[in-house]
Amino acid sequence: MNWTANLMIAITLLLVFIVVAIVISTKSYLRSNRIITPFNTVFAGLFVATFVLMIPVYNAICSGAQLQSLKTILFAIQGTFQVFTIDADSTLISRT
Repeated sequence: MNWTANLMIAITLLLVFIVVAIVISTKSYLRSNRIITPFNTVFAGLFVATFVLMIPVYNAICSGAQLQSLKTILFAIQGTFQVFTIDADSTLISRT
């Protein structure tokens, strides 16, 4: 897959999660659930979209390795968590 395909998939997934959040916020019987809130739904969509955008990066890094698909998925999950946390590599931030 190339970057544009992953970008389109990520945008589509994010829009689907936003629509689901709007539906949750408008339906009174869905608002009673404390776990599935509109904010949590949009945040989950943002997380999934970021994960999809990380896949080509780590696919290029892991090319030629044994178990390339598994390593790509695990590294993409780790990279996505690093995007949303402050404990990402501080040396990478200081070099820019």
